[in-house]
Amino acid sequence: MFKRVMAFLLAAASLVTLAGCKKKKSLVENEKDAKEVIECPSDNMFGLEKVVVFEDRAVAVFDEKISEDFEYDENNRYQFSLKSYLDVDEPGFRLVVDNMKNIWPNEDESKIELKDGHYVVTIIFPNKESYKEDPDEDFVILALDIGDFGIWLEDDSIRLHYIARGYDIMWYYDQVFNRKTGKWAHVDEDEVGCMTEALD
Repeated sequence: MFKRVMAFLLAAASLVTLAGCKKKKSLVENEKDAKEVIECPSDNMFGLEKVVVFEDRAVAVFDEKISEDFEYDENNRYQFSLKSYLDVDEPGFRLVVDNMKNIWPNEDESKIELKDGHYVVTIIFPNKESYKEDPDEDFVILALDIGDFGIWLEDDSIRLHYIARGYDIMWYYDQVFNRKTGKWAHVDEDEVGCMTEALD
């Protein structure tokens, strides 16, 4: 009898556990159709959690709280905040795309949404054969340009880059995610006066 009761309790506990493990709904529409999904821990300077790359667009997902606690522009005249873009019809975010002709067509679109405590930034570019530099090669999305903040996508890493502007000085912040180890490096800071140029 005791064994039956224990078996029943274990079965009930398993059902409760499975019910609580419902698959979390993706914040990115049609993510299963993406060319690439890059996930990373959100413990970086912008709270970036994911970049999803499609044929004609890229989507970046940020943790709202970490993003709004951004601490790297305390000397900046302009306080950076993704929240400030929420009421803007066309935020003006852009993609850096390889194999695109030099004349950039004015057809790209961008938007930002707040979903379940996350900022979801979508940037679309005109994926047209006539805009290809080399018709035999595909377009390759290299980076997302979100105001003064950039996300560079590389084979082995993701690089976050931010520029804070003072009256006579600029601060460059970089942080690199190693896709093999799954870890972020510390934030590098470079201070540059207006009369000098930043070195890469």
